[in-house]
Amino acid sequence: MTVGVFLGAGVMTREATLPAERLVEILGGDVIMMGLARHPVAGIDPGEVFVPEITLEEARPGILVLPGGFGCRPLARDAAVVGRIRQIASSCDAVLAISTGTMLLAATGLLAGHRAAGHWLTRDELAPFDVDLSDGPIERHGRLFTTSGSAAAIEAAPMVVDTILYGPAKT
Repeated sequence: MTVGVFLGAGVMTREATLPAERLVEILGGDVIMMGLARHPVAGIDPGEVFVPEITLEEARPGILVLPGGFGCRPLARDAAVVGRIRQIASSCDAVLAISTGTMLLAATGLLAGHRAAGHWLTRDELAPFDVDLSDGPIERHGRLFTTSGSAAAIEAAPMVVDTILYGPAKT
């Protein structure tokens, strides 16, 4: 199974690496870093740089991971990016959105009418997408998982795997 991690500017290191590593540890497979282009992406920590292996256009992951970071807000307003994330999210086995990465998933419309976990500062930014911010660390809607941060995303990893192996209706 390929776990594709989308890297926006200012991506949170722990959110981009730890949940994906946990998913691969349980399921097997590979982690692939995806970006808007194959150019270095600055992480949130000084001096930290990620280099995407493939572009979002080339991506066909089994699991899509949307980590949080400073770049999520502007990306959630980019129709082309949101459209491609929607395509990937609609065709992959599961989606895991973390912290402010929940805004990217919410912008696709796939969470409309639901509660979602995410960063507490995104409450007002989720409202225009008809998404209510949960007080809980993890929310699930079928194949779509949202979490408040990296620790919750690591906790959600076995739930994501169960959904892939047994289906959303069985877990």
